[in-house]
Amino acid sequence: VNPADDSVDPLPPARTWRDRVARAAATDAGHSRDPATIERARRLTDRGVLGAGIGLLVLALLGAFAGWTATAELIRPADTPIHAPLLLAGTVVLPWLIIILRALMLLAFRRNARPILGRLIPLSLIRMIRRGGRQADSSALVEATVRHTSSMLANGSGRRLASAGGGVFWTVYGLAAIGTIWLSTARVAYGFGWESSWLSPSLGRSVTRTAAAPIQAIPGFSDLQNLIPVANPPTAAADDPVALELRRDWIRFLTAGIGLYLVLPMGLWTLGNAGIGHWRAERWRPKGTRIP
Repeated sequence: VNPADDSVDPLPPARTWRDRVARAAATDAGHSRDPATIERARRLTDRGVLGAGIGLLVLALLGAFAGWTATAELIRPADTPIHAPLLLAGTVVLPWLIIILRALMLLAFRRNARPILGRLIPLSLIRMIRRGGRQADSSALVEATVRHTSSMLANGSGRRLASAGGGVFWTVYGLAAIGTIWLSTARVAYGFGWESSWLSPSLGRSVTRTAAAPIQAIPGFSDLQNLIPVANPPTAAADDPVALELRRDWIRFLTAGIGLYLVLPMGLWTLGNAGIGHWRAERWRPKGTRIP
């Protein structure tokens, strides 16, 4: 092959959205056939992906803190029986209530906005690209990379990425709640029940049995339909075999309930949005620029 032959394209085909952004940014910067410029733009997009990962990590840490704080508050003080239906409802219902209320508000005002929590992800992606321009890259290349990345996000992948970020927050929130329950009950013999000063015991019993019914289908949880309250020590001693087994059943009930009603659907929601967002990103093509 003659190296001076201009008909031979020395650049490999653009296979990912990052390759396409880099090619389009290099073209806008006036260096469409310069491999070094394309490589610098590609490194900028890689920094953006790193920024998105940092944003996901921040959301996960915030979710862990929120889940631990909320659950720790619901199981205090240690000398009072845990109101299990309230703990389960407070952990599971709150995230879904926030999501449903937001969806209804957007529907009422006919708006289509990114989830508030998840906005951190695309913002971190763009911010990291801009910060990468403080090195040896020209401002024109950085701005072109930001512009085409923003165009890719506006194609629908940004909204899906934001939704996945919100899902990460609530998934870790649920996992932290489960972890808090297990760590707290490992050092304290709690009582469990549904007693309340202003709610009928029959209501707490009904809520518990209703919540336990779908859990029956999970292997190893088939005996949770007939949960009964158990008192704190010394009324029900920590070393009493019957009380110990009842406490274990309540812990399993709360663990399976949070996992089934929050962690599992939020995890699937996160994976689904991440997958669709990635698919949309790979289908994106820069407007007005021909990318091989």
